[in-house]
Amino acid sequence: MHSHYGISSTSKMRLRNITKLLIDAHEKDIEELLWKEYALMYPGMTEITFVTFETFKARSLGPIVKLDKEQILKDAEAIKALDQKGDSE
Repeated sequence: MHSHYGISSTSKMRLRNITKLLIDAHEKDIEELLWKEYALMYPGMTEITFVTFETFKARSLGPIVKLDKEQILKDAEAIKALDQKGDSE
């Protein structure tokens, strides 16, 4: 394997860059799985039932829910409290 493609190439990267790389790879994997599912459905489509891949993908993934910073922090605090509660028992 080429050294630029191994996990060792991430050792000097910033955490933000590594996270983006992992998210991009995950999204690519999901898109490939959706494409395989779409390709299996395609032969059965007619002019009336035809759906573009982008429409199929949007329906499969559902709406993107954006949380504001305050909600994320509130959720994180709740998780932290549950974790600390578990440690004390």
